[in-house]
Amino acid sequence: MTGGKISTPPLRRLQDVQREVKVPGVQPLRPRYRATPQEILAAPLVLAKDFPIIGLPKLANTTRLRWEALGRFPQRVKLSAFYTAYRSADLIAWMAACERESIKESAEQRDRILKQEARRAEIRLRSKRKQKEARANGRPDEGK
Repeated sequence: MTGGKISTPPLRRLQDVQREVKVPGVQPLRPRYRATPQEILAAPLVLAKDFPIIGLPKLANTTRLRWEALGRFPQRVKLSAFYTAYRSADLIAWMAACERESIKESAEQRDRILKQEARRAEIRLRSKRKQKEARANGRPDEGK
């Protein structure tokens, strides 16, 4: 044995090996296709598992059911015993409404903050006036 390092072949992924080995009747593995948000929303129905792809949070089933009952989320369409989907038009309208509502809430929040700052400034001004008056009234006039 010489004093050199023992070289080992690099590890290969199973997908690479399956692509190289040609087995009759077996298709090689392909990378999983992920649809774009535009492709998903172009379809008439959207599955709940695709919500993160189109920009919606992955909501728990109980949350979605509760929001549907309250009318805060679009109604689902039953596809089979185990699959439900949502109309993409309803989801687009709901996302637009949420965006308008968030813009409205942010404007209201900005107005509240401005009013609070104005109140604080007024309170500071009053306290400065009171301090000034107290100093003026507390000191005897030396010149008269």
